Amino acid sequence: MKSTHLTEDGIETYCLNRLDESKLEETETHLLLCQKCRRLVVEMDAYVTSLLEHLMEAAYEGSRRFR
Repeated sequence: MKSTHLTEDGIETYCLNRLDESKLEETETHLLLCQKCRRLVVEMDAYVTSLLEHLMEAAYEGSRRFR
């Protein structure tokens, strides 16, 4: 059985919790078997987490200006 790797868009969608149920099961099964894609998910997840932290910090700083 030939395994195709997840696309960058697919990994991003997975990290943002935006996959529908059918794709989620398929993606998680693939991640159990594919170290390369698991590594890419870890990297993307770290990027998404960092981005969200910066956005929340910027929103907080912006709200402080209007007090």
